[in-house]
Amino acid sequence: MQGTMSELRKDMIVNRWVIISPRRGKRPHDFTAVTKPSIQPGPCAFCPNHEHETGPETLAFRDGDKIDGPCWRVRVVENKYPAVSSDMEPSDGLCTSDNGIFEGCKMPGFGSHEVVIETPVHDSTFAQLPVSQIEEIFRAYQIRIEHLRQDKRFKFVQVFKNHGNAAGASMSHSHSQIITLPIVTRAMEEDIAGAKKYFDTNERCVLCDILHQDTNLNKDRLIDETPVAITVCPYAPRFPYETWLIPRSHNSNFGTVPAHEIKGLAELIKTTLLKMDEAFNYPPYNFMLHTAPLQDCTDLPYYHWYIRIVPHLITLAGFELGSDCHINPVAPEVAARVLRDNIND
Repeated sequence: MQGTMSELRKDMIVNRWVIISPRRGKRPHDFTAVTKPSIQPGPCAFCPNHEHETGPETLAFRDGDKIDGPCWRVRVVENKYPAVSSDMEPSDGLCTSDNGIFEGCKMPGFGSHEVVIETPVHDSTFAQLPVSQIEEIFRAYQIRIEHLRQDKRFKFVQVFKNHGNAAGASMSHSHSQIITLPIVTRAMEEDIAGAKKYFDTNERCVLCDILHQDTNLNKDRLIDETPVAITVCPYAPRFPYETWLIPRSHNSNFGTVPAHEIKGLAELIKTTLLKMDEAFNYPPYNFMLHTAPLQDCTDLPYYHWYIRIVPHLITLAGFELGSDCHINPVAPEVAARVLRDNIND
């Protein structure tokens, strides 16, 4: 992309257009005015010796053997304020209560909502954790995904992290969340459909092709590469400095990633988040794990799991909300150069 000319770019996977508008752009340090996430004073309900203040424990890596006791390193619990609940009776289909034109548009809020408490240290951020700790967090994701897969009522799982109030975090103690639903969301349906369409046409996985292009043909959007995975700024990002972590090995299901790859993934996500902290003064961010629907085959040839990392550097306005066509003031090639070289000028 040359100069300050705007471009329309299409995400070919989900057929969504974005506007890359450098004229509205900012230099990296201009984004640091965003409120830095603050650490609320501890201890809190996620701290050791406060286990009784959380929901029931579903998984823990600990040195002791007391369930819901201390001496843990990573702990997964039921969310005390869940968006959905497994206590409800699931529906075999859409409810048919008398809703007029909305007949068939409602079902019980059945699902599962868990919190992954990532560290016993109250004021440590995810990026500050040792790689071994992040490995255990990823392993906890895997165990819970595979456990939830056994319940045939669950169709979709979303693992995500909100860091900072602006990114949706209600507690500052480092944690992530896992929500499962009895339906597949529209975003996942579009992701799957686009990947399958590309595969049917080209007989190749679209993320495998993106990985090949960004590491061999044009490295302008490449941030980092390791033997296990790469990080890139996608071709048509909705947000400035949006970053994708793409594993080199084709696999549609994060739950089955082998242990020897998990360490490399942990190292790379830590590196990426540290770079964002350095460039933007510890910004709020979300990361989202995109993995295949739970009841699909665990080895889809056309779908490739990945992680999206989105720092909160701008505010969506009326055009984006009305059109679903986002205006991004930073070209991904510029964003990748900043994160790759840690340029802050």
